[in-house]
Amino acid sequence: MRHLIFVLPLLAAMILGAADARAQAQLYAGGYGGLNIAHDADTNTGQIMTMDLGFGFGAFVGGRVTPNVRLEGEIGYRSNDLESLGGTAAGGDVTSLAFMANGYYDIPVQSAVIPYVGAGIGVADVEMNGLRNDSDTVFAFQLMAGGAIPVSPNVALTGEYRLFATEDPHAGNLHYEYVNSGVLIGIRASF
Repeated sequence: MRHLIFVLPLLAAMILGAADARAQAQLYAGGYGGLNIAHDADTNTGQIMTMDLGFGFGAFVGGRVTPNVRLEGEIGYRSNDLESLGGTAAGGDVTSLAFMANGYYDIPVQSAVIPYVGAGIGVADVEMNGLRNDSDTVFAFQLMAGGAIPVSPNVALTGEYRLFATEDPHAGNLHYEYVNSGVLIGIRASF
């Protein structure tokens, strides 16, 4: 229920923006990849779970609904090896496959780099292998900030920071936090 306070205003803005500008939509698609940093995770056992640096990548398709507002659907994958649980070495990994609905605002500035901010909501299947072997599908959200450099009228290169988090997934009787920071580069092509 607490997530509705965050989600409802975002959904309302996305729906109103889409309704006002359906005829103006400019479609685009693209992908991204880069470094995924899993934050130290509190668990229901009181122990801290740590993970090594990992990677993330994804693809998206969307539309520009006003000159500065974009809406998109995204599929993203993240993977990090387990380092330790409660200070004891742990083997295995934690991965996630997320399906997200994102909204972006391109900040209008006179610059070679077009800055943007965004937010998204969706679901993620978070899977732990090794320490425990289990997966859980949970609510997910993300916040993004970055910049796009147009390299042609229809293609832009992007650099972005992304904070991705979910409700606490379960792996057997272990409940743990799942929060990631991504440092990503990508490409977006309009058509």
